[in-house]
Amino acid sequence: MSSIIKKFFLDIRESDESSKTRWVWIFSIFSFLFVLGIWSLEVNYRLASLFPPDSKKEPGIIETTKQGALVIMNKIRTNVERKKIMEIEGVEETFSFSPLSIPVLSPKEFPKL
Repeated sequence: MSSIIKKFFLDIRESDESSKTRWVWIFSIFSFLFVLGIWSLEVNYRLASLFPPDSKKEPGIIETTKQGALVIMNKIRTNVERKKIMEIEGVEETFSFSPLSIPVLSPKEFPKL
């Protein structure tokens, strides 16, 4: 087998320039396709390991919306419970606001007509 391969390459070596150029192109294309095939198998393997198939069903829009609403409500609840201070500075006046400084308003009755 090795003698056949040696003879093949010796024949190419002794051939004319156009034949050598043709064989260089053939070997280059074959090598390119071989490397491209190995690379595509590697990429396919890597992508398959990144995204394993799920055996369970993904949640629908209702479940996703419920979970999102719970997260938002918990975030709002924690922000309301904390003491917030907000200062707005204008050209002529400064306004300071803290939720704990709001006076408690008692209900009042409207005057009877």
